[in-house]
Amino acid sequence: MAPLLFRNFQLLEPDFGEVRAGYELLVEGETIRELSDSPIRSDSAEVIDCGGRTLMPGLIDSHVHVFLSEVVIRSMESMPLTLMTARAIGLMKGMIDRGFTTVRDTGGADWGIKEAVEKGHVSAPRLFIAGQAIGPTGGHSDPRRRTDFGSRCNCCNAMAYTMNVSDGVSSVRKSVREQMRLGADHIKIMMSGGVASPYDPLDSLQFSLDEVRTAVEEAAAFGRYVCAHAYTPEAITRAAQCGVRAIEHGNLIDEASAKLMAEKGMFLTANLVAYYAMKERAAEFGMNGDMLAKNDLVIDGGLRSLEICKRAGVPVAYGSDLLGQLQVDQSREFLLRRETRGIRFQLELLKPDLAQHEQGIENTVVVFGSARFCSEDSARELLAQAEATQDAAAIARARTLLRNARYYEAARAFGGLVARHCADLPAKEQLFVCTGGGPGIMEAANRGVHEAGGRSVGLSIALPREEAPNPYITPSLSFKFHYFALRKMHFMMRAKALVAFPGGFGTLDELFETITLIQTQKAKPVPVILLGTDYWKRLFNPQVLVEEGAISEADLGLFQYVDEPEAAWGAIQAFYKAG
Repeated sequence: MAPLLFRNFQLLEPDFGEVRAGYELLVEGETIRELSDSPIRSDSAEVIDCGGRTLMPGLIDSHVHVFLSEVVIRSMESMPLTLMTARAIGLMKGMIDRGFTTVRDTGGADWGIKEAVEKGHVSAPRLFIAGQAIGPTGGHSDPRRRTDFGSRCNCCNAMAYTMNVSDGVSSVRKSVREQMRLGADHIKIMMSGGVASPYDPLDSLQFSLDEVRTAVEEAAAFGRYVCAHAYTPEAITRAAQCGVRAIEHGNLIDEASAKLMAEKGMFLTANLVAYYAMKERAAEFGMNGDMLAKNDLVIDGGLRSLEICKRAGVPVAYGSDLLGQLQVDQSREFLLRRETRGIRFQLELLKPDLAQHEQGIENTVVVFGSARFCSEDSARELLAQAEATQDAAAIARARTLLRNARYYEAARAFGGLVARHCADLPAKEQLFVCTGGGPGIMEAANRGVHEAGGRSVGLSIALPREEAPNPYITPSLSFKFHYFALRKMHFMMRAKALVAFPGGFGTLDELFETITLIQTQKAKPVPVILLGTDYWKRLFNPQVLVEEGAISEADLGLFQYVDEPEAAWGAIQAFYKAG
């Protein structure tokens, strides 16, 4: 194979601490022969023009499961090994397309798939394998139903093929030796409960000390090491005392167990993204409430575990541990680390800005209001259901919901008004509705635009009652945020008006922040319109602020009241005609 000479790229070299241009790179076989900031001469090299793209080292994921193609592992008991392998090929192709050139499989992948990669039969990262993950009866590697007794042979289904149940020193010894015979690069054992297993509590201690020492002894005899699935300080301490080299997860680690890990020269592989992905989407793929409850117990400890390990001097490796359909989130692990929080800030600022600019969205009308209000049709249906129960409190709530449904319909009408009026205007004069992307008033405004055949923006964030964007946002203009502050920046960056419908704390937060920015001249003046005069005047009395000297009389002109969507649109038009 001819050498490869890469030119015209942006170099991401971690030791530099920044992206640099002006370099060339020569690769011969599997060796990087030369990196230079001046032209490299090679008569035999094939020159590759990178077109200004970024050239970087391959990424390493230290905790994957290429054979576990279902979020609920028990679903794999109906999967033949041929299908398991075919699906693994697709998952591995996704990994290498995301830039991961080496992955460490911690349970499932066998010598056959590893050899297929090494011989170039499939496009995939380099694999380091554990073979079957080994655990005791009832532990994290035992996904059987409670009605299942005994075990099936490994050839029966994908679930049985990827896991091993061993009890007692002799059984563990034989299982470890068997994985070594089958080409394992390391041994994976289970030492505590897990999220994705059905019956073991997180704080359960799995395998006796003698069983763990046996696994370590046999791995060492073969020139290999043992990594252990462990969450709690007790499980981590037992692993360290028995000679285990690596801890997988470790979310509940404490200072003492981290100190012991450091003394023993161990390392931790953190998997923060797995818990966030499971919390957000695992239920739709069949993960039950008990498993999700265990996930909630460990998710908060994830970031804290990184801080504890950093103080103790324990090296922390990058690992995703995503199952099945969640593996698309593999790169997201970077954004959950404290060290890369600044990058996440930049991405949340830059990506929606560029996408809107590319699609011609430069001027918006921001619409806010309660996420709890619904359409009149939905409200009437809920009232009928409440009346059928004869529950007085439920009937009262449903009647309030029906009374406030007029604001949903007003927001829907307002969205349609904006879309129809702006449809034929020159691009630079068009206004686009932008909402917080959730249900209620935000859904109504997006819906009105959708029904009028227009485009609208949704800047959503995961909150109670707002778990997913509403279905009426233009798909290419739907953006999900993690940080409130950056979401607020995006609302103001393009806002030419803010229309606040009746709402709760979130609505008030956006409303008063906007008024404050205009009052303090940190933002250009835009019309701020409160739709629903009676609601807003009952909610707060700004005249009191004037009387107490907290604001000036002129500040009352920073906003105005209206009661109809046509009046809100007219106020926006009047503001800019007067300007």
